[in-house]
Amino acid sequence: MGPQLDIRSPGSFADVLQGDPEAWAIRISARWRMGVEAIIATGRLLNEAKAVLKHGGFGAVLKQLPFGERQAQMLMAIANHPIASNPQYIALLPPSWGTLYELTKLDDFKGLGGSRPLLAFVFTVFLLAQAGVPLTSGFFAKFYVLEAAVDASSYWLALVAMLTAVISAFLYLRIIVSMYMGAADGDDPLPELEGPEVKVPAAAGLALAICLAVTVFVGFFPQHLLDLANDAIPVLVASAP
Repeated sequence: MGPQLDIRSPGSFADVLQGDPEAWAIRISARWRMGVEAIIATGRLLNEAKAVLKHGGFGAVLKQLPFGERQAQMLMAIANHPIASNPQYIALLPPSWGTLYELTKLDDFKGLGGSRPLLAFVFTVFLLAQAGVPLTSGFFAKFYVLEAAVDASSYWLALVAMLTAVISAFLYLRIIVSMYMGAADGDDPLPELEGPEVKVPAAAGLALAICLAVTVFVGFFPQHLLDLANDAIPVLVASAP
């Protein structure tokens, strides 16, 4: 029977039992099961356990947790990240440890606007379309979905869709800022510094060009696509069983 611990205690657990792997496993497991709001707290506990336990003790903790070593490393990275772990941004962050971990990897995009400006521009257009910015295809996609929800009096569904759109836009804009306002090496935020070397195969470049053209064309001239959709509705309704 393992030690009985009060997981809600605000004090540092390191002051209670510093060298007991089982005790750490009980505390971290309990925190993990409390829900998505405890993602950052779980990562901090993992970091604290690794700092306190002697060599081999942290490995014993990982073996007793309800998730694997890789996930533990991701949670620790989230807890160490200045944005993902900042309490001021909790309400804006997506409630998913996987997505939060992707936020910690934004350094991979730093300086791309300097090293490959055309690729960064294409990526920016796609991200803005995903965020639903006007004059992109994504704007009309979101607009007509919300309009259909409102017309059906599903106001709660429209509200949820708007909230999720805002949350996702936070991630997209962070990536854009990282591409143009950061460098791949060092902490200097100047955009003119070199970014990562990225090679785009010819086939991938052609696919990106086609997608970019469609995204922008539909954004400026949505009526063409709407006409096709309106013509297809009677056919689809008539063929429905």
